[in-house]
Amino acid sequence: MNHFSKNTTAVLLCLLVTACGGKSQVAGGESIVEEAFVLPTSADYEVPPVADYNIDIKLRNDAIDRQLIKQESLPAVTFTVWGFDDLAADVAATEIHKSEFPLRPQSVPYPLRFDESVFQSIEFQSGRPEAVKYYITFGVDVDGDGGVCNGDFRQDYSLSAPERFPLAVANVSQSIEIIEVSGEICTQ
Repeated sequence: MNHFSKNTTAVLLCLLVTACGGKSQVAGGESIVEEAFVLPTSADYEVPPVADYNIDIKLRNDAIDRQLIKQESLPAVTFTVWGFDDLAADVAATEIHKSEFPLRPQSVPYPLRFDESVFQSIEFQSGRPEAVKYYITFGVDVDGDGGVCNGDFRQDYSLSAPERFPLAVANVSQSIEIIEVSGEICTQ
């Protein structure tokens, strides 16, 4: 007795066979695999040139790869870099850089590149430029409504908060666990 659904069987077939093109048939002639889908690798993406700040971020969650396997339109992943004065109280962070990418597999990093000049827009009330730090937030807009709402993805804050970096840290590689948003107010 087969304990897998036809869709699960099709995915297993594609995962076991490295090149499963064309159509596979089940008893009764119904097609279960229209086309093979192989997850892209780092070699499939262009890497922007080196800049003053070079940050590579991987997002971790099996739901990412499942979303890619669905072969639907790729959701947008938006990264925002925020700068702030670490010695000033009750001062909002300043958005200093934003990058948007189509969703990538878990194994492929998102390359954020920006120049030091973006930090000039940060107001530092402490009068100490060395107190300026930055952090990165992101959202995965699965449904394309322009916000991070139920069914979309964001950082799993129960595992870690956005890491804060001093300006001296210009080259970062990070891997961040994400979760599906559920029961939260949407953010735009």
